[in-house]
Amino acid sequence: MSRAGIGLCTTRGRASVRAFLCRMKPNVQPRRLRQRKGPVVASNKPSPSESALRSLDKQYWLQLGNDWPPARIAMLCEPMYGALLNNTIDTDACAKSLEARGARDFVKDALYDGIPDLSEGRRDVDVNSDFTPDPTIDLQGATHGSATSGATAGSDVTKRISPNILCYTFPRGEVTRLPEPSLNPPKGILDYHIMDPAALLPVLALGVQYGDRVLDLCAAPGNKTLALLQTGCCSNLVVNDSLMSRLNRLRHFLRSFLPHVSGDLVDFVNSDGRSWPGHESSTFDKVLVDVPCSADRHSILQDEDNIFINQRSGERRELPALQLSLLMSALQCCRVGGSVVYTTSSLSKQQNTQVVSEAVYRSAASLSIDARPDDLSYMRRAFGRHFCFHPTVAVGQMVVPYLPLNFGPVYFCKMTRHA
Repeated sequence: MSRAGIGLCTTRGRASVRAFLCRMKPNVQPRRLRQRKGPVVASNKPSPSESALRSLDKQYWLQLGNDWPPARIAMLCEPMYGALLNNTIDTDACAKSLEARGARDFVKDALYDGIPDLSEGRRDVDVNSDFTPDPTIDLQGATHGSATSGATAGSDVTKRISPNILCYTFPRGEVTRLPEPSLNPPKGILDYHIMDPAALLPVLALGVQYGDRVLDLCAAPGNKTLALLQTGCCSNLVVNDSLMSRLNRLRHFLRSFLPHVSGDLVDFVNSDGRSWPGHESSTFDKVLVDVPCSADRHSILQDEDNIFINQRSGERRELPALQLSLLMSALQCCRVGGSVVYTTSSLSKQQNTQVVSEAVYRSAASLSIDARPDDLSYMRRAFGRHFCFHPTVAVGQMVVPYLPLNFGPVYFCKMTRHA
């Protein structure tokens, strides 16, 4: 008998045995006909946003302790926004409209309505109370949208921050939606941009002054780039991004607010920020480096363009190394006496303070660059009733999401190059 015949007989024999057993035990069904009892449990893998939340839970419970649960709740809820006014047009009508809705310019309020002492942390401060202006603050000549005067005891805050930025936010705990921006008829540009106002703090801390040459090393999507242009101080702003597609979207975004964003004022450059010193070194007065990061709030809310998808696990692990390279490049781009602001949208110590500390050490050891982190406690004193600052950060400042003040997360650290 052939091998095929033997196999056929064997198959038929097994079928006969199964049929015989079923006749002997009528309640027994062949395996292929049996149905699974109970509910069917889905075997789908977690979504990128679910994976992000699990990962952040593990990391931030250890890093933030009891400060993590309120931040977690806030990031899962509707965030609060601000309106960055386009001060290249007449802003009076727009400002009055926003004020009629209850919004206030948080920069003006911080500088000219008194600066509270937040040295003991956010939980000891009643942000609803009326603050008495510091008698040492000189308010003479203070005008809407300008930052030409005003000082804390022993230091002039307005000389340390970038001027002319106008951003309206709603009071503590109010989640009123801002109306959509409208086109200004004469120029056909938008009157304001809706964004997280905490993202303006790194720009304010950079302290751009009139005539400064500024580099925005990782510019896209462009919120901070727009804010830099709103200062009206840049003699030349170099806008860089490593992807041409993002750079083109950024150019289009800026043209929605500024009719002319090219020429002598703005240069668009498509380059890897890690190799920028090969083009131009030690020539910029101010450098902003808004590095790619885990983008905590975006990652736990949206699956699109999420760094926690399985295919990007390697990219996620390499984030601190990429951030370190970009920051060291920024320090090389900055002239002696100039400033660099490093910023992320993450609460991760590995992406924030550790990157700053490593960059300072390596720059001194291998590049002979003496860069020292600045004391940013004045930022916390000035804006502490508008944002929730984490009380214990080794260097720099960090805005933590908090339901009554649901902004951020944003980390920023300013460094001055001394040699």
